[in-house]
Amino acid sequence: MENNIMNHPVPVQFFQMLKERYDLTKRELEVLQLLSVTGFSNRELAEQLHISEKTTKNHVSNLIEKLKASSSREVQAIVFRSMLLPQLYHKQRKTVYLHKPLFYRSSEDYTANFISSFPLTPSKR
Repeated sequence: MENNIMNHPVPVQFFQMLKERYDLTKRELEVLQLLSVTGFSNRELAEQLHISEKTTKNHVSNLIEKLKASSSREVQAIVFRSMLLPQLYHKQRKTVYLHKPLFYRSSEDYTANFISSFPLTPSKR
C-alpha cells in the first residue's frame, strides 16, 4: 500500500461520505481528492489523472455545481472546513457549539460522527 494521506482510513471514509452526499461520480471523487489535497490547477490535475485538461475542467465544473461553490478554491475551502472546523448551529442568531465524545470504538465510528457533525457548505448569515 502506498504511504500517503489518501490511503489513511479517515480521509478514505470522509471522501466516500462526500461522494454519497453530493452524488459524485468515481472520477469526480478522484478530482475532488486530488484538488483538495494538492490544490493543483486543471492542467496539473489532468496530468496526474491521465485525462485531458478539458475533461478535468468539466469535472471541476461539476464539483463546483454539486457543492454549490463559486470556484475550485471554494470547493477546497468547503472540504477543508468540513474536515477541520467545529459544527456551528445558528438558532435564532445564536451560535451553539456541539461537543462530540472524545473516544470512538473504531475509525469508522469516529469518521461517521465527525463528518455528520459538520456543515459541508458555508452557512449564510
